Amino acid sequence: MRRTHFYVALENGAIVGCSAIGPYWDSKTESRLFHIFVDPAFQRQGVGRAIAEALEADALVKSSERIEVHASITGKPLYHALGYTASLKHQQPDREGLYLLEKIRTPE
Repeated sequence: MRRTHFYVALENGAIVGCSAIGPYWDSKTESRLFHIFVDPAFQRQGVGRAIAEALEADALVKSSERIEVHASITGKPLYHALGYTASLKHQQPDREGLYLLEKIRTPE
């Protein structure tokens, strides 16, 4: 729990979304965002964006110069809207059908 922080989005006491963020392999300058999941009934209502903004503001990520996420084909539009892009060497999905996306940022 000290290495990864978990977030949930609630609506009337029910979980409607979740995700986590932590360091990338003990790196001090890179973080890994774990998939953002949003209940289909609450998608396209800002829940995923709110979770991503909370994750990126987390104390674990303050010194990160790079955040990476493995995105599904349905998750790619959300991550692209949040400023994540595919690196030049990761333009195609991996064997699990996930796209490796990253966001380069200035640490705080």
